[in-house]
Amino acid sequence: MTSGAGGASPPEPRGELRVVGTSVGREVELLLDRLAAQVGRRAPRVLQVGSRTLLSDRNERNGRSLIAQRVGKRARFTGLDLLGGANVDVVGDICSSPRTLKTKLGEDPFDLVICCHVLEHTRHPARASGNIERLLRLGGLA
Repeated sequence: MTSGAGGASPPEPRGELRVVGTSVGREVELLLDRLAAQVGRRAPRVLQVGSRTLLSDRNERNGRSLIAQRVGKRARFTGLDLLGGANVDVVGDICSSPRTLKTKLGEDPFDLVICCHVLEHTRHPARASGNIERLLRLGGLA
């Protein structure tokens, strides 16, 4: 690798961006494998943003059931959505202030945040992404 201007090494990347050619379901499966390896026997804390189950979602996989299948009932799962309904534990907006989210979701960080097909529907995708990052445990997965 060549060094940058003045012989300095390029900065280390802050995160990982992967462009994938697989389905969302497959990517979630890979995340669940990583989650299981990271938490071991500890009960993981998991948040699904946009968790409300609709009749039209019958082909989408439910995060709560996926987590229960993979790590058992010991997982602490929270479903967050703008509206109440099936699979929703907390009604709230991922674009809210960090303080509001901590009040609604608690102080404990999450090991995994699942957020599929949601950011493009938010008023402030960058704020939502920042909030997801703040809600994660150090080394957490999203």
